[in-house]
Amino acid sequence: MTLGHLYDSAYIKHIPSSFTPSQLETYLKRIEFPTARHEIQPDLATLQTLMVLHTVAFPCDNTDMHYTQQHHMPVTPQELFDRLVVGSKGSYCFGFNGLFLGMLRGLGYRAFAAPGRVLIPTSDSDEEKIYTQLSHLVLLVQPHDAPHDRVTYLVDVGFGGTSPLRPILLADGSSDKPQVTNGGSGFAGGWVWGSYPPERHRVVPGAFAYSSLETEAGSGITPQRDWHLQVSHAAGTYDWKTLYTFTDKVEFLQRDIDAASLSVTTLPGTIFYQTIVCVRRFPVDLDPQYMSEEEVDGLAWIGKWTLDGKKATKRVGASVLEERTVDSERERLEVLRDVFRIDVLAEDARWIVGRVPELPVS
Repeated sequence: MTLGHLYDSAYIKHIPSSFTPSQLETYLKRIEFPTARHEIQPDLATLQTLMVLHTVAFPCDNTDMHYTQQHHMPVTPQELFDRLVVGSKGSYCFGFNGLFLGMLRGLGYRAFAAPGRVLIPTSDSDEEKIYTQLSHLVLLVQPHDAPHDRVTYLVDVGFGGTSPLRPILLADGSSDKPQVTNGGSGFAGGWVWGSYPPERHRVVPGAFAYSSLETEAGSGITPQRDWHLQVSHAAGTYDWKTLYTFTDKVEFLQRDIDAASLSVTTLPGTIFYQTIVCVRRFPVDLDPQYMSEEEVDGLAWIGKWTLDGKKATKRVGASVLEERTVDSERERLEVLRDVFRIDVLAEDARWIVGRVPELPVS
């Protein structure tokens, strides 16, 4: 396999966007993109800027799943445009990456959606790894012109608080060096900075746990046909942990997204079924202590508000700046409105009654 290419060096063709030129203009204004649509160059630098602005503009939230009568999470293109771009709510991976896919295509990018399985944290033992069903959506994008027009990047703006903030070259990043994406200097897999130091992300070849495949009969070795997205939060060293495993061999179409989202919203035991999930990102400046780190020049950085159970926490990197506790539905709706900028009407609290994440009324 050629470095940075899809498994068969396939070329992603241009696909018409689900959104109109007027909707693209509205989206760019919503995320505060600094350039007019007709001046945008669909290249790697623009892609990185779009990822950051998209991530900051929209909160991660699943409130419609619990605070509406239908308990439905919108994931079709027009539903997403109305909910995120026109409205004041967010989504999860199917919505974030689904919206981003349509906008990227409208801006001239060649991209497609692919599925992944999220690794559920249990222990460090390979034998005890538990994956979800195909419940995550990622994007694969080819932003370069010829002769590098088959070089592909993982783009994911929908994995909540630990979502990658930069495009990641689809190449083995196990060297523990920054990735190289300069066509003149060649390409090399490696890590990219996350939302704030010391967080880093990388992809490495891997396989889904419990695969029925092996390299040769009786070898017991699973072929490394897929990819692990990994994160490290350690300072001065690396502690790579797999977040999810995805494949570049299957394209997820809208009907697949619809079906996968339905399973996530209706199957007991999923994180979205069990709790209210909210993350809001905000831009921050880099602390001078990190200025000597590799490859930090010119990058954008973000902090995060996260709602985890009954606690809302504001963080920049590993530093906790503020915490708020919610013990009732009234307090949670206040935090959703004031902190996460998600407007849920008080009367809609009736729809969460009897569901797992319900809190006392007051």
